[in-house]
Amino acid sequence: VKDFFLQIQSQDTVQSSLSENISSFVERVNPLQLPHETFVTDLAIIMILAAIVTLAFFKIRQPLIIGYLFAGMLIGPLSPLWASFLPENSGTGTITGIGILSDISALNLFADIGVILLLFVIGIEFPFAKIRSIGRVAIGAGTLGLFATLAVVFLAASALGLNFMDSLFIAAALSISSTAIIIKVLEDAGKIKKESSILVLGVLIVEDVIAVILIASLESIALVGTVSVESVVLVALVASGLIIGTFTIGRRAIPPLIDRVASAENREILLLSVLGVCFGYALLANVVGLSVAIGAFLAGVLVAESKSSEVSKILSSP
Repeated sequence: VKDFFLQIQSQDTVQSSLSENISSFVERVNPLQLPHETFVTDLAIIMILAAIVTLAFFKIRQPLIIGYLFAGMLIGPLSPLWASFLPENSGTGTITGIGILSDISALNLFADIGVILLLFVIGIEFPFAKIRSIGRVAIGAGTLGLFATLAVVFLAASALGLNFMDSLFIAAALSISSTAIIIKVLEDAGKIKKESSILVLGVLIVEDVIAVILIASLESIALVGTVSVESVVLVALVASGLIIGTFTIGRRAIPPLIDRVASAENREILLLSVLGVCFGYALLANVVGLSVAIGAFLAGVLVAESKSSEVSKILSSP
């Protein structure tokens, strides 16, 4: 009898332990209770959800860029989708809200990497000769278009009753185009190599440079109430210096370096070198106050001047 009861007790212990293990496993694999403290988890969530959403948009014959934007809205910290399931989590970023990702700054990281690789590959499509052919037209059209939009939106905002500063900031925000999105749309449409697309790309680059100067002016107005002429002039000089330096010194230094690396006939070394130029130039642009998109595009233009540009494009395509 004693052995019988001991056997029953042992079975109960085993069943209890098995039940606890199953419950623990279910909690770990529950998509609403994932271990939100690892980079791998965030990366898996982003990739899986993006794949599902973009496939759905592809099936209904909609541009993939809309699918990417929609997936980002679902993943983001302000998405209402997770309000019923997840607690508020501010992560380590500055944006607070309810989100499925543990680290909001990871979104910025993935976004920057995507923009850098996209603009770098696009830059490889446009060697210096193409850029020079549309230079003057792009500068004129970009400058005129941005400030015309700025003026129209400013007047519209003022007519709606907004004060001067609010109207100015809204006008500045709406007058700047998204380079990455427009380039992606042109690429998906198969029109990226057309002459009109080259002009559009030149206009976007001009707008990005003007945007940096505009942001510096608005920051000065927000902080001290007036425009700091010194800071605006400094930003303009630095931006011009980087672009001019790229098309003078950079053209003589980077393409021969890429060709020398390619002569080793090792794809891995060439890939690392090309990506080093890409992200290094993006970092340089960011340090001097420009966007990483401009730096990546300029790096692509330099690689396009080398004899190994086609190989580099294949290796570095996102």
